[in-house]
Amino acid sequence: MLGRSCGVGARSAEVRTHSGPPSATVARALASSAPRHAHQVFLGDVACCCSTGPSSSQLAAPVRWAPRRSCVVPAAVGPAATSPAPAAGGCSAAPSSSSAAGGTVDAAAARLKAWVLQHSKALPTKLTPVHLPDGSYGLVADEPIPRGAALVRVPRALLMSADTARASPAVGALVAAPGAGSGPGLGEWPALVLHLLAERAAGKGSFWAPYLATLPQDMSHHPLLWGPERLGWLQGSPLLGALAERREQVASDTAALVAAGANELPIAQAWREATGSDLVTEASVGWAAAVLLSRGFSLDLAEEEPAEGDLSYWGTWAPHGPDTLALVPWADLLPHCAQAGPEACAHFCFELGGVTLAAHRAYAPGEAVAGSHGPLLSPADLFLDYALAEEGGLGLGVEGPGAEGAVGSSGSSGRRQEEEGEGEEEGEWGAGHRYDLDPKEVAPPRGPRNAALLRALAAVQGEGARIALGEAGPDAASLAYLRAALASDAELVRAGWRVKASDADVQAACRAVGALAQPASAASERALLEALAGAIARAQAAFPTALEQDLQRLAGGGGAERVEGPERLALVAVASQKAALAGSARAVATWRARLAAGCPVADLYESDDSYDDDEAYDSPGGYDGDADTWGSGEEQAARGAGRGARDSDAGWGGSAAGSGGVATGNGRRRR
Repeated sequence: MLGRSCGVGARSAEVRTHSGPPSATVARALASSAPRHAHQVFLGDVACCCSTGPSSSQLAAPVRWAPRRSCVVPAAVGPAATSPAPAAGGCSAAPSSSSAAGGTVDAAAARLKAWVLQHSKALPTKLTPVHLPDGSYGLVADEPIPRGAALVRVPRALLMSADTARASPAVGALVAAPGAGSGPGLGEWPALVLHLLAERAAGKGSFWAPYLATLPQDMSHHPLLWGPERLGWLQGSPLLGALAERREQVASDTAALVAAGANELPIAQAWREATGSDLVTEASVGWAAAVLLSRGFSLDLAEEEPAEGDLSYWGTWAPHGPDTLALVPWADLLPHCAQAGPEACAHFCFELGGVTLAAHRAYAPGEAVAGSHGPLLSPADLFLDYALAEEGGLGLGVEGPGAEGAVGSSGSSGRRQEEEGEGEEEGEWGAGHRYDLDPKEVAPPRGPRNAALLRALAAVQGEGARIALGEAGPDAASLAYLRAALASDAELVRAGWRVKASDADVQAACRAVGALAQPASAASERALLEALAGAIARAQAAFPTALEQDLQRLAGGGGAERVEGPERLALVAVASQKAALAGSARAVATWRARLAAGCPVADLYESDDSYDDDEAYDSPGGYDGDADTWGSGEEQAARGAGRGARDSDAGWGGSAAGSGGVATGNGRRRR
């Protein structure tokens, strides 16, 4: 769930993602947040590139935040308040006759470009911001752009972050005041929320006024702010629970900011005099949260952070600094393209002193340019954080992941997705369907030693890990986690989890789960797969409609009226989850059948291509130790069918009360 950047690890070697609020620790930042390579495992705060074992990924863990029902925020204090009301959720200004890529170069767009140029030495590529028909703003090429060319380079001085909040004359004293949160001042997320609200209230007096004028003032299209009727479209989906938690967090952050004295600040008093309302309300905090979720970036702005402890067992470790949640003017005008790779993820370059990203393909003059919000983002991820619908993988004849381009938009001023032309092939960054399942719904810990092992893992993974189910079944990390929950005492000892080990033995827990990446016995795998099959069946039964019905409504076939608007956004996300469950059900059924037929456990999870039907279980050399063929094989790793375990903590990644949360990562900002 949260920020866009080029790396959740070290800037040079890894790619960081962007999603919403960042987590308290590096690995848990924004949206799970950084693009990670297919064989990169994130355990706690260090990135681990494993050379052995199954194809790796993280366990998934949703961020706990809360959506608000409606969020129409008053206009800014000062001259900005006289601007026309935004249409369709976007910021609007009087458009000029100049147009490009279906958009107009209005006054707000012109001021934004002039402001960016004023504070930049030069723009690496000639781009023009345009006001699009849906109310959002985008960037179009003014010249031919070759693949790999730098698209944007935004100096650090233009970023909005907790650092600029602490330095702000308007809110800095409160943000840094001891006692404002549970620690020395407000946490990163509430600090940036208050900073954004104060700068918007300052109107033209804000340094960021040209940027803030392009932000949508109506974010009601975002699922975070949906009311009961729209939330009803998500019946049966775990997305409902995630949104409910986020709604609660909005209320909690609002109460904490008010208690800290945010509405007594001079800027808040000026806002009250001009608008008759408080600066900090649930509506305004909900608006700011939706903006940060859909536009924030998770960036590594710190020096390298040394790895703690002896982690050599896991292979080569790449240290990295903590993620910082930031709004990045200019760069956040780029929509998401599912086919864009790590080069299209924003990252902070110390040598250049700014945030930069490159073109993932060539662009012609007048063409809209795009970046990447991050790798392996499922339609549910894009819905939850960005209010985007990604339909390509549902077989509706719509270009998108699994087809040849990115898909449609949220229908408002939220983050958009680029519509690509033909010729783009899906790579390992292509999104796949995924359903995140609570491990406790599959199998609770078998005994106290299993429970201690999982608690030790939570020390590095964060609370609330989720099993990632994709069309090819659960990934290797998820299977290893379930084995840790179901292993017998003897299997735990063989894996290295000593009899007297406790939840304080974190390194031993990591090593034990690494050993459990390979199945220990047929009996254990049989119990694991039986539990998985039952959990998947229960998840499918929770939905009021079948996948086939959803696809008919999306396509407008079988006599069903084609669904449009916000309901389509929800239906795409729900249908994607159902597709992941259906694929996982088939995979688990296949594995159970193989096991019943006498397949050696070492060969159980090999891809179908590895078997000859006539000698499937007769050959003693079935499994050759190749990590890429484990689980559902290379195809799963490439498509991101399961994202593995993500970290989760309470809060947005730092509530006003100082809680350290996890954000989901979306390669670009935020996941």
